[in-house]
Amino acid sequence: MPRKTQSAKAAYSGGAKPKTARKPKAPAKAARKPASAKKAKPVTLACSDGIAVTASKHAGGRPTKYDPAYCDLAVDLGRAGKSGEVIACHIGVIYQTVLNWQKEHPEFLEAMTLAKQLELLWWENAGQEHLTTTGFSASAWSRSMAARFPNKWREKTQVDHGVSNELAALLGDLDGHGASIV
Repeated sequence: MPRKTQSAKAAYSGGAKPKTARKPKAPAKAARKPASAKKAKPVTLACSDGIAVTASKHAGGRPTKYDPAYCDLAVDLGRAGKSGEVIACHIGVIYQTVLNWQKEHPEFLEAMTLAKQLELLWWENAGQEHLTTTGFSASAWSRSMAARFPNKWREKTQVDHGVSNELAALLGDLDGHGASIV
């Protein structure tokens, strides 16, 4: 920025503001279209099996990092006993993104389902192979299995805190109101 000289300061200090050239007004901007009116751009993706697929890229927002090659990576990591969270780390995204991709891309859902099965296979094989090995902690392995695969490996304890209809009726009679458990 050029430095003001003494004479320029003196001219300005007289009270009158110096006239400056006005900038020409820019032409009015066209009205923006709402996000819903934007057209999705078709994008051609190459799948791992060599078939090209044309998909619509979402209009607006950050473009997706999804790549169909992640399907093969997920299956390979599942085969090595890795969890979905570890798969997300190898891809370089958070686990929620992996869950979103499973909803948006059926081939990725299939790959992640297969990866989970292969993960279970790896862990079960590891347990069976080392069950008779000295120093193998079967309890730690069992807890790990219950945490990784709760639907198959967690011990189910069912506690019923409900009240039977007979007891509810008796309590209702004591209270003076009819009661029942639905």
